[in-house]
Amino acid sequence: MPPMDENSATIRLHTLKFKKSDLERAPKKDRLFFLMAGSLQNDLQVLSKLLAIVIASCPPDAHKIEKQADSAMAMLIQRLLAGRLYEGWNLMKGFAGRMKEAYEPDLSEDARDALKSLRGYFGSKKSHLAQVRNKVGFHADAELAEVAFGRLSDVEDLGSYICRTLGNTIHITPELMYYEAICEITGEPDFVKGMNILWSETQSQVSHLNSLMNGFTVVFAERYLPDALAALATEYDDVPALPLERLQLRYFSDLSNYGSSDTSESVALS
Repeated sequence: MPPMDENSATIRLHTLKFKKSDLERAPKKDRLFFLMAGSLQNDLQVLSKLLAIVIASCPPDAHKIEKQADSAMAMLIQRLLAGRLYEGWNLMKGFAGRMKEAYEPDLSEDARDALKSLRGYFGSKKSHLAQVRNKVGFHADAELAEVAFGRLSDVEDLGSYICRTLGNTIHITPELMYYEAICEITGEPDFVKGMNILWSETQSQVSHLNSLMNGFTVVFAERYLPDALAALATEYDDVPALPLERLQLRYFSDLSNYGSSDTSESVALS
């Protein structure tokens, strides 16, 4: 398949091709972990890409409102990433005994190092990502919300930006409270520095989980998918891939041709 245009790159994807009957040869617990870990890896890659695209999409000279809205979208993705990472670690914990007994000795050195790092990070009560997941990610923590509200300055303007068209209204006050919640969780009074702490931890743990899952997949395939693994080098497709700088995802957009013909979401607008 040729590139979409002269500015796109081409990447090579190797296919690990197997049948349901191949997977049925694996022990049930191993098979389920293989499948669920694959789903986790997909989610982490999608969310990581979305966050990188949103961050790169907002130009430095954008309007203040655009920056606030795009920041809100990035914050949501960061919260989802924290939650998915935490759930991923719970998946790992549920397989910990089997992993240690049947797989860890055969994992690559990179995968074993990644597993050690994951145990150290998520085993600590200081894991910021676990706190984000539990308090502002997948759950609404009323106590933290009240603390965040108390941290808001009365000097700063609060409120909402209301738009008549679909998908473009945004309530800034709760987003400002999220910023304060992140400061409370990280212990960093500056929100930007607090977010940098979360982003750094997120990148590290996504990398560790990917390394571990890649290592596990190799060992699993060697044992239960040997034919698929043997053909991996020759089973491939070349597909186009746009560079990050050409991808855009902004909060404000024209969705007039999307979904219902009734695009009004105005509140008390005449």
